[in-house]
Amino acid sequence: LANRLNKGHFYIGGRYIDLKKIVSPLLALAGESDAITSIGAASAITSVVGSMDKTFEIVPGGHAGLFTGSQAVKTTWVVMLDWLKLRSGALVDHCSIATSSKPLIGELTLLRADDE
Repeated sequence: LANRLNKGHFYIGGRYIDLKKIVSPLLALAGESDAITSIGAASAITSVVGSMDKTFEIVPGGHAGLFTGSQAVKTTWVVMLDWLKLRSGALVDHCSIATSSKPLIGELTLLRADDE
């Protein structure tokens, strides 16, 4: 994990990039059989961004297979859809997410409105 990205800052094209400036809700995914990016490396993004609303999920699949594998539509895509539904339309008071006093990791079910 000793790379610049996991330290939260790096340069691209001569511009300084500070990941703490990312404050929008974040869904980070890792493939449980990914041979390129370890689960630890993938999860590190949650500790370097400025977002209060951060979610990290381990899903079936490898590096690309977590999105394109034969089961992705039943696994990864469902995780992404559920995550988006919690943050879309009338289901969410967007101000309450942005002003939360602590990260909402593991507490996202508290934001769910009555089941549809």
